Amino acid sequence: MELIFYLFSFLMLYIIWTLFKDYLHPAFITVAVWFVIIFSYNYLIRKTGIWVSLSDGFYLVIIAYILSFCIFSGFYSSRKFCINTVEKVSFGLMQKSFLYASILFLFISNVYYINLIKQVGFSLLREETEFGSSLPIYVKLSSYFLQPGIIVFFLGITNPSNLKKYKIHLFVLAVMILISFFTSMNKGGFFQLAVCIFYFLKVSNKLNKKTFIALVLIFLGFVITLQFLRSGNETSKSNFFTRFLYVYFLSPAPAFDAVVTGSKNLHSEYFGCWTLSFFYRFFNKLGVCNVLPSTLLKSEKWIGVPYATNVYTMPGYFYIDFGIIGIIICAFLYGSIFGKLYSGIKYKNSIDKKIFYALYLYCLVFQFFGDWFFGFFSVTLQTLFWLFVLTHKFKSYALRFIYD
Repeated sequence: MELIFYLFSFLMLYIIWTLFKDYLHPAFITVAVWFVIIFSYNYLIRKTGIWVSLSDGFYLVIIAYILSFCIFSGFYSSRKFCINTVEKVSFGLMQKSFLYASILFLFISNVYYINLIKQVGFSLLREETEFGSSLPIYVKLSSYFLQPGIIVFFLGITNPSNLKKYKIHLFVLAVMILISFFTSMNKGGFFQLAVCIFYFLKVSNKLNKKTFIALVLIFLGFVITLQFLRSGNETSKSNFFTRFLYVYFLSPAPAFDAVVTGSKNLHSEYFGCWTLSFFYRFFNKLGVCNVLPSTLLKSEKWIGVPYATNVYTMPGYFYIDFGIIGIIICAFLYGSIFGKLYSGIKYKNSIDKKIFYALYLYCLVFQFFGDWFFGFFSVTLQTLFWLFVLTHKFKSYALRFIYD
């Protein structure tokens, strides 16, 4: 099955390139990501001998997922599904207000975390702040300015007039965002920002080999340094990088394989417990639903493959919730969402869709790890809300309602 998977991947990459001629198309990214991860994993099996071969069932599930994703994303990225959207946004009162407010509140938050690091150190910082219950109210409030701050930053750098007028302010905002990711130990934020910058450099034709290598090294350095500081004395310096690579890049696939083969008995407490957890919590807050799923105990989620991991890839969570049908559901949701976003960018040059696509492109790039789109759906909704507000959507919809 390994050879069949490789042949299938090459065939799909050839078809996608023939149709779209763009390696930033969601289908091309998905096929390429799984090919690289599975090829790397199988290479290390033969080199180290410490890993377990992936089962035929795993290959069949992944092939079904990739094929379904390519069909849905290809279908929805056609011109017929493109809708009118905003092409560019000039900074007005609202954008400038959030620019200054984001700088101020992120600065306040960063100062708090830096002082906390001085008191307890990096290794204990996660325990101090993981649940946010002990954080001061002004720090909690400041965290809500991160998403609009990121959106304002990209609205600024994608419009030459904004960039010219507010270059220094945007630079300060970028520094505040980077420090915020670092002090809050947010590795996912670093990955998201790296992919986002890569995307905008590529579409603006400013990405060359040297820039790409520098970008990869800088952000890998940030993330590895952050992980090392978080781990404290748990991991020796000699094998830290190897363990980081194995745990974060190669362990999720065999973990998902263990679920497929049944060697890891992992299932949802309730219908859609993992992927629909946001809606369970939301309706529980409203008093409509009495069920508040715990998304399983932490000890139950961990598995040794051979390194311990508690993540099962993006399609893996849908499989755990809904079985093989979940793979098709996952492919449909992600394929249609990213296909429509791609369509809006390609045929309408939509800035709101371009920013959203760039911000969540890391979900596709790191789909071999986990699900950030529905797994952190409250953040996804916040991003959509702030995009709606900061790209004048309220104004355009209000005018349309009045004149219609």
